[in-house]
Amino acid sequence: MGVGWLMDSGVTRRFVGREKELAAIRSAMHDGVSRAIVLAGDMGVGKSSLARTALDAAASQGRVPFWVGASASASAIPFGAVLHLIPDIDGGDRYRLLRQTSAWLRDGFPGDRPPVIVVDDAHRLDEPSAALIHHLAVTGSAFIIATIRANEMAPEAVTALWKDGLGERLDIYPLDRMDTVRLLKSLVAGTPDSVSESRLWSLSGGNALYLCELVRGAVEESEISSVNGLWRWTGQLSPSARLNELVMRRLQGQRAEVRRLVDLVAFAEPLSLGTLETAGCSAELIEFGEEAGLIRSESVNGVTEIRVSHPFYGEVARRLSSSLAQTRMARILLQADSSASRSADGPERIIRRALWQLAGGTVPDPDLLGRGALRALAALDLVMAERLARGSVEAGGGIDSEIVLARVLTLRGKAHEAEELLGALMRGDVPGVLLAELAASRAWNLAFGLQRPEDADAVLASAWARAGAGRDILAAQWSNILTYAGLPEAALGMAEQVLNDSGASASATAKAMTSRCESLSIQGRTMEAVHCGREACRLSSEILHGDWAMSQDEAEGSLAGALIQNGDLAEAEVLIDAAHSRAVEAGWRVGAGMWSVWRGDLSLARGLPVTATKYFRNGLAVAIDERHPYLEWLMRFAWSHLGHAAAQTGDVALAAAALSTADVHAKPWLGALDVWGGSGQAWLAVSRGEVDLATRLALAAATRARRDQQFGWELQALHQLVRFGRPRRAVDRLNELATQISGAIPALYAEHATALADGDGAALDRVADGFHDLGFMLLAAEAAAQSAHASRQQGKAAASAGSLQRALMWASICEGARTPALSHLYEPTGLTPRETEISRLVAMGLGNREIADRLVISVRTVENILHHVYEKLAIPGRHELASIFAPPPR
Repeated sequence: MGVGWLMDSGVTRRFVGREKELAAIRSAMHDGVSRAIVLAGDMGVGKSSLARTALDAAASQGRVPFWVGASASASAIPFGAVLHLIPDIDGGDRYRLLRQTSAWLRDGFPGDRPPVIVVDDAHRLDEPSAALIHHLAVTGSAFIIATIRANEMAPEAVTALWKDGLGERLDIYPLDRMDTVRLLKSLVAGTPDSVSESRLWSLSGGNALYLCELVRGAVEESEISSVNGLWRWTGQLSPSARLNELVMRRLQGQRAEVRRLVDLVAFAEPLSLGTLETAGCSAELIEFGEEAGLIRSESVNGVTEIRVSHPFYGEVARRLSSSLAQTRMARILLQADSSASRSADGPERIIRRALWQLAGGTVPDPDLLGRGALRALAALDLVMAERLARGSVEAGGGIDSEIVLARVLTLRGKAHEAEELLGALMRGDVPGVLLAELAASRAWNLAFGLQRPEDADAVLASAWARAGAGRDILAAQWSNILTYAGLPEAALGMAEQVLNDSGASASATAKAMTSRCESLSIQGRTMEAVHCGREACRLSSEILHGDWAMSQDEAEGSLAGALIQNGDLAEAEVLIDAAHSRAVEAGWRVGAGMWSVWRGDLSLARGLPVTATKYFRNGLAVAIDERHPYLEWLMRFAWSHLGHAAAQTGDVALAAAALSTADVHAKPWLGALDVWGGSGQAWLAVSRGEVDLATRLALAAATRARRDQQFGWELQALHQLVRFGRPRRAVDRLNELATQISGAIPALYAEHATALADGDGAALDRVADGFHDLGFMLLAAEAAAQSAHASRQQGKAAASAGSLQRALMWASICEGARTPALSHLYEPTGLTPRETEISRLVAMGLGNREIADRLVISVRTVENILHHVYEKLAIPGRHELASIFAPPPR
C-alpha cells in the first residue's frame, strides 16, 4: 500500500528545525540597532525557506515585504535584480538613484517601521544592485535579510553588511537528526521504520532540499510502502529530476580536470590523498575541489581521506560516467594503489581493490576477491559480499571461495542455492574438520532457511559418523538447533560435550556457550545464563577481532534475553542499543528488526507496553519482506509479544490480530517461543474480561513448559496466575521451583504468590520493592495495588493508603497499562471476584446471555449476581456500571 506525499504542508516543512534561527532574525528586526542579517549556508540547507518564513512573519505584523531574487542572468544587467525597488527616475545618475530609492522606501509606505527586503542568493548580485542594498541598510530605509552561498565570493557591498557592523552573519547548518526526522514526517504521512529513517538521514546529511527531493523521487518511483503502521523505503539513491538537474549543472560547469577528480572520488571513495596524487590529481587540484564544495577531506587514523561532499554528487557523477570510463578509472586506481604494502591492507582497502579488479576487467585474484567478500560480510554489506564471493569462485578460488559464497547465500536468504552448493561440497572428498564445518553450515540452512529440521538432523548425524575430527563443531550446531526447538535439556547435553572437550575449537566453544546461555534462560537459570552469555560474547569478540559475524549477534542476543529475565535491565539496554545501531547504520534490515524486537521485549519488562508496541511494529516493518534464516524466529517472537503488549494497553483488536498471526509462524523447530513469557492468549482473554479463561490458558502454558523442561517459561506462566488474582493455583509449584532455581526472580515470584494467597499486605509491599529495585515497574505497581487491597480488607487504612500511593505513582509510569491487579486502583471494593468479573463484562457492553455463554453459567445466575452488585454499590442498574468499571484514561 502506498503512503501520502504531503507536498501541501510547505509551511510546516519550511519551519522544521529552524526555530532558533527564526527567533534570531525576529530579534534583529526588532532590536532597533541591526539594519540587516545575512544567512549563510550550503545549497539546500533552507536559507531561502527561512528567509521567506521571516518575511511572511514581518508582513503579518504590518511591515511592507519585498523579495529580491538574484540570478546569474540578472547579474549581467546593472540593477537587474532590484529594478522593482527603483522608482521612476529621470537620468542615469546612480547616486541620485540610490538616494531617491531610499527616500521612496522610507517615506512611501505607512507605519513607523521600515519595509523588509529579502535578497535571495545575494552572492549573485551585480555590483550596482549590491551597492543599493548596502545603501538601504546604511540609511535604515529597509531591513535587509540576505542569503548567500557559503564558500562562494559575494560582492564587497554584501559582505560589508556584517563586516561593517550593520548586522550579523548567521550561519545556517544542516538539520540535526531529530529535526531531519521531523521534516521527514512532514513530507510523508506516518512514521518511517528505523532503517529507512537512518538511510534518509545519512543520504541527505540534514540538507532539507536534498531530503525533500530524495523523498519526492522515492514516492514518484513507488519505492515507499506502508507496513504494520509504519512506512519503509527500500529503493536506491535516486534524486528527483529537479535535484539531478541542479547537481548535473554544478558538475558539468567544472573544468575537465575537476570533473575527473570528482569522478575518481565518486567511483571509489574514500580515497587516500596519496592514492589520488599518484593517480595524477595534484594537491592544488584537490584543494580547489574542496574549496568548491565538491569533495571533502578528513583525517582517519592519521591518513587523509577524500570523499565527495555529498552522496548525491557521487550518484550523479557515477551516472554521468560511461562503463568504459569506469573501467579506465578502476585500472588507474589499481595501479596508483599498487605501491602500498600488501601487509598494510586495511578492511576498506581490501574491499576497494577487490571491486577495482572486478570493474577493471583485469585477471582477477581469487584470494583478493575472497578476502574482500569476507571484509564486506564483516561490514554487513551482504550484497557486495555476494558479488565478491561469486567473483572469487568464478576466478577459480576453489573450495574456500565456495564456502564463503555458501555462507553469504545463507545469510541473504538464498537457501536453495546454498543447499545445492553445500550438498555438492559435502559429496566431495573433504577432511574431517572441513566436513564438520560444511555439515554445520548446511544443517543451519536446512533447519532455519529451508525449514527442514529433520534433514538438518540427518546431515549432522551423517557427518558425526563420517568425521573423525570436528565433532565439537557438529555438537555446537546441534545444541543450537535443539535450543530453538525448545528442548533445553538435550541442548545443554550437547553443549556440555563441547565445553568439556579440551581440544574444542574456539568457534565451537563460543557457539556452545551461546546455546548454553539460551537453554539456561529457558530453564529459568538466569544467573548462570548471564555468565555464559558474557563469556560467549567475549569469545566471539576475540575470534572476530572486532569484525562482525552472525555468531556475534547470536551471542549478544542470548545475553540480552538472559539479562532481561535476570533483571539486569540497564546492562541489557546498553547491549541492545549498540547492536541495533550497528545493524541500522549498516542498513541490515533483518538485524535491525531482530534488535528492535529485543528493544520491545526490554520495554515490556519495564512495564512500558506502548513503547514495546512501537518497537515490535518497527521490527516487523523493517524486516517483513526480507529473507534470512532467522526471519521466522523474528516473526513469531514479534507478533506474539506484540499481542501481549497490545492486550496490556487494552487494544483488543490488535492483540487478537497479532496473536493470530503469531500462530501462523508457530513451527516445531521454534518450540522455544511457544510459551516464552507465558501465554499471550491469556493476556488477550484478560483484556476481554475473561479471567477464568485466562487462568485456564496460563495453566495450560505452564503445563506445556513443564513437559518440555522449560522451567523459566513455566515460572512466567505461573506468575501470570498471580497477576490475574489466582495465586492459589500457582503458589505451591512456584515455591517448589524457587527451591530448585537460584536467583532473585524465582524467589520474588514465589513470595508474590504466597503473600497474595495469604492476603499479607506487608509482604506484598516487600515484593513490590523487589520488583521496583529490578526495574520491573508494572510488576511493582501491581504488587503495590494488591497490597493496598489486602490491607484495606484487613482494616489497615494507613498501610493501604501508603501502598495505594506507591501503586498510583508507579502505574503512572506504565503508559496506561491495564491489568487485573491494577483494577484495584479504580474499581470499587467489597465485591467478590465473580461479581467484579461480571461487572467488568457489563461495562464492556455485553448482555446477560453473552456473559452467561462466556462464563458457562446460566442467565439466571448472571441476573442474581448483578442484583447483589446493584445493592452493594447502591446503583439502580447496569448502565451505571460502565462508568464505575471504566479504566482510567491513558
